[in-house]
Amino acid sequence: AFLRAVDRGVTSRVIMGKNRRSSKMQNLRTMLSVTFMNTLINFASKTVDLNDVVRFADIPYTLCVVDGHRSIIDFSDTLNDSFIAALSVDDRDVGEKLTKFYEKLWKAGESQSTLKVLDLLKSS
Repeated sequence: AFLRAVDRGVTSRVIMGKNRRSSKMQNLRTMLSVTFMNTLINFASKTVDLNDVVRFADIPYTLCVVDGHRSIIDFSDTLNDSFIAALSVDDRDVGEKLTKFYEKLWKAGESQSTLKVLDLLKSS
């Protein structure tokens, strides 16, 4: 869904947990399908700096706010990276608070050298 949104031109940013980088990359490899590859190629062909859309921070969950209204939080067990629960809230006030929190995480997050390599591949 994320890549389809990017494909439609929706501005999207992702903050990933630092301690989950390798497992996220392994999951990415297993998701490689024709549709996924086409979307990825389309995304890579755009003039997007990956450091502008992906950051890494110390967070034990996944956070998503859609249109500042619907919020989804996915909690995982930090000891074994297993899913615990997901919470979906459909409230503009909560969405605004989580968006402000997300912006703080984004500013505190760091880019990754791997992303710089991917950007170099895009430009060649």
